Amino acid sequence: MKSVLHQFDALSQALQQVASTLPAGKRTRAEELVEPFVRAAKRKWQNVLLHQAMISGVNWGELDDIGRTSPLSGQTNTLKIELPDANLVVSHRSAVVDHVYVAFDGFVAGMVNITDTLGRLLNVCFDLNIPERKVTLIAIRNKVEASPLGQVLADPRRMNWLKHVRELRGRCQHADLEDVLIHNCAAFGRSAEPCVPVDYMWLNRANDTPLTKYATDAVRCAETLVSDCIAMIVQHGTKATAPVYVKDRKDRSPCEER
Repeated sequence: MKSVLHQFDALSQALQQVASTLPAGKRTRAEELVEPFVRAAKRKWQNVLLHQAMISGVNWGELDDIGRTSPLSGQTNTLKIELPDANLVVSHRSAVVDHVYVAFDGFVAGMVNITDTLGRLLNVCFDLNIPERKVTLIAIRNKVEASPLGQVLADPRRMNWLKHVRELRGRCQHADLEDVLIHNCAAFGRSAEPCVPVDYMWLNRANDTPLTKYATDAVRCAETLVSDCIAMIVQHGTKATAPVYVKDRKDRSPCEER
């Protein structure tokens, strides 16, 4: 994820140059939006990192001991989670569960929001005329087919995850999180890591996916997609959305099933 954060400055410069080629009225609006949108995208990535750190920082095998007094030290057992630029210390089991639910909800929303923010920025700078409320990277893809950027967005190995995460985001918004995350069997008296139902996975798997692995896989795919989009824009500038002939590529995306 950090590599994506480091690319945003180059994206800002490239889109400022793209915006400068627009007609006067549209140019002013596009140039004014580039920096705020890029800054918002950076913040969304940082929030995703924060939520992923919370999700990955829980040792579910030790969850039931949190809040209990250790007979050896006489101290209350706590869970310490290392977050970007901070630490979270939790001393009650129920608080851990609450934090995980909040982190998962924010993580899923952030993954979708970052792609929507990028889509709205591209819509303005490349003057694609997609209604603002309907702008997504999927809508961008349909608008710029056969262009360098379109080739990235048309690649199912880069894009398949987004459809499934968008569906999961919708489920989180309209249902209790307790009904989204599920538990596999665990030993009696011990907590088990929650899983994301297999229906929301983009790879060919037969089983539900542990929450930590789901977050790791989703971040990896999002990083690949956003990074490749930025690279195409930086490389091609105003021609990033112009139709060109591109030979079939045989490279594999990190999101492709192996």
